[in-house]
Formats: sequence, C-alpha cells, structure tokens
Amino acid sequence: MNAQPSPLSAGETRELYAFGTTLIEECRALVLELWEQNSYESELKSDKSPVTQVDIRAEELLRARINERYPDHGILGEEFGTTNTDSDYCWTIDPIDGTDNLVRRIPTFGTMLGLSYKQVPVLGYLDHPALGFCLSGGKGLGVTRNGVPLPKLPPVPQGAAIELETVGISTPLMAARNGSLGMFDTVVHTFRNSRMYYDCYGHSLALLGGLSAMVELNLRLWDMLPISALMAEVGGLWVPLPRSELDLEKGYCHAVFGRPEVVRAVLRALGVAEGE
Repeated sequence: MNAQPSPLSAGETRELYAFGTTLIEECRALVLELWEQNSYESELKSDKSPVTQVDIRAEELLRARINERYPDHGILGEEFGTTNTDSDYCWTIDPIDGTDNLVRRIPTFGTMLGLSYKQVPVLGYLDHPALGFCLSGGKGLGVTRNGVPLPKLPPVPQGAAIELETVGISTPLMAARNGSLGMFDTVVHTFRNSRMYYDCYGHSLALLGGLSAMVELNLRLWDMLPISALMAEVGGLWVPLPRSELDLEKGYCHAVFGRPEVVRAVLRALGVAEGE
C-alpha cells in the first residue's frame, strides 16, 4: 500500500489536487469564521460522538463544491453518508476531526479531505484552521505545509534506543470502545516517551516528524484515507492493524504510521507481522 504510484495521470492528479486545495481554503475560511464567533453548540449523535453546526456547515460546503465541479464523483462524509457509490472517484470528508476539542476551544482539531480512485488513496489534506497550517499532497506530488515541500522523514540514528522514540496513540477511552486497552497498555509501557492524541493533530505530527510513529484506533475511511495517501510521500510507512469481529461490525480500522523503523518496532511490540 505504501509504494503504490498514482493510478491517475500526472496531469489529472495535479488538476484534482488544485481543486482540493481550493476546497480546503474555502472550508478553512468558514471554520475560522465560526471558531471566532464561538457561538456553536454540540449535540450527541446516535454513536455518542459530538457534532456541531461547524461540522454540518463545513461538510455541506465541501459536498456542494464537489457536486458542482464533479457531479459524477462519489462522496463519503462523516455527517451525511455516501453518494454515487458506483463511481471510481471517491472524496472522503471529515469536516471536523476532534469536534470535542473544537467545543472545548482546544485548537488541534482539523478538517480531513481525501480522494481515492478505484479504492487507491490518491490525495490527502489535513487542515488545522486554528493553528494556521495545512498539510497536503498526494501520490507523486510529495507533501507540503502551507505550500512549502516537506523533507523526507530522517531515519532513526544508528545505535539509538528505539523505545525512547516518541510514539503517539489514541486515548484510553478510544481504546476501550472496542476492547483495545491491551494494545494501549503495550504501547505506552514499551515506548516511554509516548503521547496521547485525540484528533488528526497526531497524523500531522507523524508527517512532520514530531512523532516517530502514531498508533491510531477506531478509524473510519474518512479518518484514514488522507494519511494513507500522504505517509509514503515523506518516506514513511502506513500499516493497517488486524481487526477483531467487533471492529469489522462497527466499520473500524486501526493503523500505525510514521518512520519505518519505529512503525516496525511498534508492530513487533504488538506481536503483529507487517502485512498481516
């Protein structure tokens, strides 16, 4: 999965990337306007996760722009489900990843936008409006931060203790939702500089190198498509983890991604063979 070239031509990939960039820029302006107003309220959805008018209006905007430009493309979004399911092109939308952080005025929330073609991730966008930066790119395009290309992730220094590398992981609450507390305990006890992240900020830190690896639990397609399109472009590795029957029933995926040496160390600690 990590070495796949774009299934689209270079020209089409660049055209779609430019369109996605305009989407993110327009969405960011809306989110920042609502963030500054600070007048939104949250409600609980049927799965007990929070939603606000920021989530709703951001996804409505993105869907409207995609439908205007590419009416035959599929869309899968967190708040409004799926359209055009038979299309080879599928845009994924998580309008606000980390809604609870948004509500609590913690600025690490973000908008996640992705595009796949024939189920191959092609483009990814991780936008942090309140922090003022966006990571974006795609297959064969590399990854940029606010338009400036990111370098490849540096290797772990020879002889360095791998267990001292900084590894991120979802919160215990996220792990408990599907019986993955054992996985959480293994990571935090194996990697002494582990950190907990609740939203896509952990994904961005893995691309930037602040985290050597991120272990993400309970991902849906809109959560995982952007990072799976981007990770290899900075020389990283993205590996899905085995799923239980409960995970499959709920549509969850778990993954670890980051510097290849550290990702493989996490897999060893969890007793998982790469590619399993």
